Amino acid sequence: MAINFPNSPLVNDTHTVGDITWTWDGTSWNANSSGATLPIATAADVGVVKVDNTTITVTGDGTISSIASGDVNKAPSSTDNAIVRFDSTTGDTLQNSLVTISDVGAIVAPAVEGTVIPFYYSNQNAFPSPSTYHGAILHSHQDGRMYFAHSGAWVAIANQADNATLSRSTANATTTSILDGSADNITITGFKSYYLLKIETSAAAWVTVYSDTASRTADAARAETTDPLPGSGVIAEAITTGADTLLITPGVFGFNDESPVTTDIPLKVVNKSGASAAITVTLTLVQVEG
Repeated sequence: MAINFPNSPLVNDTHTVGDITWTWDGTSWNANSSGATLPIATAADVGVVKVDNTTITVTGDGTISSIASGDVNKAPSSTDNAIVRFDSTTGDTLQNSLVTISDVGAIVAPAVEGTVIPFYYSNQNAFPSPSTYHGAILHSHQDGRMYFAHSGAWVAIANQADNATLSRSTANATTTSILDGSADNITITGFKSYYLLKIETSAAAWVTVYSDTASRTADAARAETTDPLPGSGVIAEAITTGADTLLITPGVFGFNDESPVTTDIPLKVVNKSGASAAITVTLTLVQVEG
């Protein structure tokens, strides 16, 4: 309904329409309801307000409560900055806690047996910035280690196994079927750094072990009779005349030089069997770095 206000009103002039009185403040008309009043509950009575089928009760001392389903009752007392917890499983009652978060974000909790706080990440690449979380401790599932943030880097925490007696293991991979005299690149999953003790082939082959895939690519055209240059990324190489195992004596220290470092061991395998073949290469290794 349109309201026809008086023209040229003076300050504090009023205009009433129905139950609403409008007052001119010199700039605009402001509405004041004159037809609605609220009852006043005495100390002996209970004040009740009905809102959308929910009864809200105000007692004489000012306590407000309701009988709605799912309402929350406050805790009898609380600790400043404490984290609020639920009491029982109904979701209706709150309780105090011994864990606090200060105004600047410092978390304080008591030393309690049975505390479980997971710091799980799938791998180091998923870690947040160590500069942002200086002092944080995280677990990398991929290499099974714990790390702490210090000086802008994630530093590995020593495992008990790091000081244990080193043991050897084998790892292998198989090429596709390649023509005699042709090469195929394969990758063996091993360790970030290791000692190489043996190279075994399932057929006659020329096998070269590299520190990274870029070095393998750069070395692809080198002839079998040409020795690799120092610093070329070649860890070791072996030539077998059949299904054979060659000892690497003395043992050779190998490592992965990718960025980030991985457990991959890149190999180039040249078939020397005289026929097409899929050749399996097995390395005997001693782990140095996970």
